[in-house]
Amino acid sequence: MRIFDSLPILTLLSLLSRGSNALPQDEPTDRVNDAIDRGIQYLLREIEKQPAVRWDDPKRVPGQVALETYALVVAGVDVNHPLIRKNFEYLREHALGTGYTYTLACYTFALDAAIAQKEADLMLVNPELARQKFKDNPSVGQEYRAPLTAAVQKVAGLQKGFGGWSYGADGGKAYDNSNTQFAVLALGVGLKRGVAIDPGVWDRVVDHFLKGAVASKEEVKDRLTLMTTDQAAERRLRGRNPKEKVDVEVVAKENKEQKPKEAGDGGSGEEKKGEKKPSTEVVVQKTMVARPALPEIGTENIAVYQKHWKYRDERVTSDWNMTCSGLSSLLLARQGLKGKLSQDRQEALNAAIRDGFGWVMAHWSSSPGYYGMYSLEKVADLAEVKKFGSHDWYEEISSTILGGQQHDGGWPSSDHGNERVSTSFALLVLNRATALVMMTLMSQNPLSRIMVSGRRSNLDQPDDHTWVYVRDLDTTIHYTTLLRMIKKRAHPKLLQYLSSIVRYYPDEWKGELVPGMASVRDSLTNPDARKAVEGYLSEITGHKYEKWEDYLNWHQRWERVIQIGTKQKRERIPDLLNYYKHTTKSFPLKKTVMWALIQCKAREAVPLFLEDLKSNDPKLRVAAYDAFKAFFVDFPPPFDGTATQSSRDKQVEAIVSWYQQQTKRG
Repeated sequence: MRIFDSLPILTLLSLLSRGSNALPQDEPTDRVNDAIDRGIQYLLREIEKQPAVRWDDPKRVPGQVALETYALVVAGVDVNHPLIRKNFEYLREHALGTGYTYTLACYTFALDAAIAQKEADLMLVNPELARQKFKDNPSVGQEYRAPLTAAVQKVAGLQKGFGGWSYGADGGKAYDNSNTQFAVLALGVGLKRGVAIDPGVWDRVVDHFLKGAVASKEEVKDRLTLMTTDQAAERRLRGRNPKEKVDVEVVAKENKEQKPKEAGDGGSGEEKKGEKKPSTEVVVQKTMVARPALPEIGTENIAVYQKHWKYRDERVTSDWNMTCSGLSSLLLARQGLKGKLSQDRQEALNAAIRDGFGWVMAHWSSSPGYYGMYSLEKVADLAEVKKFGSHDWYEEISSTILGGQQHDGGWPSSDHGNERVSTSFALLVLNRATALVMMTLMSQNPLSRIMVSGRRSNLDQPDDHTWVYVRDLDTTIHYTTLLRMIKKRAHPKLLQYLSSIVRYYPDEWKGELVPGMASVRDSLTNPDARKAVEGYLSEITGHKYEKWEDYLNWHQRWERVIQIGTKQKRERIPDLLNYYKHTTKSFPLKKTVMWALIQCKAREAVPLFLEDLKSNDPKLRVAAYDAFKAFFVDFPPPFDGTATQSSRDKQVEAIVSWYQQQTKRG
């Protein structure tokens, strides 16, 4: 088991309860992780072949480039990856000048994701930053902030006088709620990043969606299930120690100063996003961060009806995506207008949100298309919703996405765009893009994808070696998740963690690390990172191999030897003897063969050990003597593997003589 450098990582990382053999509700399963990795590789391959898909309308090209960049950065691809850098260079030249709502919004999302990645890097280097509520720092990711501000301001300037958006500055009253959805989400990014937005913009958003709602008197009996207090606190209080609890008196004082919570707000009221939490008056408790009790939708005996939104006024049929557009837009507008709404207007806004949720529950679909799933993800994570009625939205939606992934790693084109657009939306949903990047003012800790268990050892699951004990932290960390992060973004601190694993992992099991690490080595474009991983592999195997297949062959041999020794398969002793004779490059592998021979009580190996007392390798001489001793109850003459040649010759002569006497005695 391995030790990491002393680091308050529990204040950085979201906890994973491994004892229950279940991932927390917000953590992806291995199947989801594999799908994300395949989707990333698909998009990177396609971008390398053709940087931008051609559209009939050339204004759409920068928008797709921005969407793909956003999806890849959210999925963990390094902003310094050559293709990501090339995409941002292209967008700097083409995105702002289009005046195209979709393009400007997606460019805003990509820039915000890049800043969030820089924030994650900062917290890796200086974890003390995460001990407090993480605030947006304008000095982080400066190269992305000026274009982000410009993009948000351009989006705000494209708003129609009545509150909606169209494809661009085309004049007149034309609008659609798809463009409007993206525009308001971009304004939400601006709200998080401190871009000045006229409150009138938010006011007009509220007007637009309140007037455009199509109401029904049909009552809905289903209710929302919100995230637990622990889950919500982890998302809203980025990086706070999970053992800290807000001082009850401070919370009570804050609640008195706020307006009473409106009934039926869906648990996602104004104070949930962007409120100023006390940063100094905290006391340590054994519970997660407390939040004021919020009334869940409909549980306060207020009837829930249905409201939906259409694509345009002339469209008669309702639309899943547009209802999600109305909900996410109103949720963000309520935040943008915090403290500025009259009581009547606040009640009307809350009712629209409540009944919009009612429509989604009454018309639930786990396969509304990739854009539809992306739209739902925005609503669910902004409002911190776990279930819509009986439907665990992320479980059902992710299952649909996983089932639709193609052999090449991409997803098929559906209701919007092409396969690359569908793949981008699928990756954003699987990565919970809103939770990771877009949640305004307090988003989830960017490092939460490193998983720790809180367990003090692996004794309850001794066969699961993917969890490595970190002595300094007194907890275990998931090795394969760490490798996935390094594969996508080889931050020096992550490589430092990997170095600690290699240093302290049990010698008898180090071979387990080889396949995954060799795969990571071959995917790294950073020469320093690749050199570091090659060094770890050479340390484990005792030899530097050029090809991944050579490391795989090494691991397969090592695994066979471990299996023979563990199960004490004496019928395989001839194989072990053959392995021992022909293992000349890798001392660690030869030492493993020694161990297996001892486990199998293979006295046939004793002459081989005696012969290796004369080896030119001092490590092998010492190991051979230890293996030799293991076959006897009595102690043989002493042997110093580091002594001079003449001294060793005399010692070996004495040992051989002693062995011959033992053999004669039977």
